[in-house]
Amino acid sequence: MQEPYSRVSLALSYFKGDKVEEWASDQLMLLQEKVHVQGRDLATDIMLWDDFREDFFRAWGDTMKAQRADLEIQKHMMKGKSIDEYTSTFEVLLRRAGWTQDDQSTIKEFIQGLPMWLANHILARSPPPNKARLLEWIYAARDEVVKDQERMTMLGGYGKRNDIVRDNRQKHYNIRPSGNKT
Repeated sequence: MQEPYSRVSLALSYFKGDKVEEWASDQLMLLQEKVHVQGRDLATDIMLWDDFREDFFRAWGDTMKAQRADLEIQKHMMKGKSIDEYTSTFEVLLRRAGWTQDDQSTIKEFIQGLPMWLANHILARSPPPNKARLLEWIYAARDEVVKDQERMTMLGGYGKRNDIVRDNRQKHYNIRPSGNKT
C-alpha cells in the first residue's frame, strides 16, 4: 500500500480502546481536512504519512526515554557483569540517551562504571587512551581484563604449590638416614 492517504487511514483503523480512539478520530478528521480543504493530493503527497508519524510519536512516543537513559548511564556499573556485557549495555544506553560517543563526559561515565582496579589499570597505561575516543577506552578495558585473567590463571594458586613443595622438602631434611645416630 503505497498511497499515503490509504496508509494513514489503515493505520488509524487499528487504533482501539478508550485512550486512543478519540486521538485516532481527530487524526482522521485532520487527514480529511488536509485533502479536502487544503487540496493536498491523497495519492502522492507523502507528507500525509510523515505528518501522521510525527503526530503519533509526539502523542504516544516515550518523551522521557532520553532522561531515563541518562540516569541509567549514571547508575550503570560493571559489578557482576563481564566487560562485554558492560560495554554493550553502555553503548545501547548511549544511543537511547542521544549522547555523543566520543565526548569526554561519555568517557568519564564509562570509566566511573568500571571497578576501581580496572579504571586504575587503564589510567596507568603509557600512553593512556585518547580522552576523546570511547573505543580506545573500551579496547583498553577489554585488554586489561584479559591481562588480569591471565595473571589470575598464572598466579591463581600462588603459594599453595610452594607450600606443598616446602613441606615435602622439610620432611625430607628431617628424616635421618638409618645407621647415623647423633
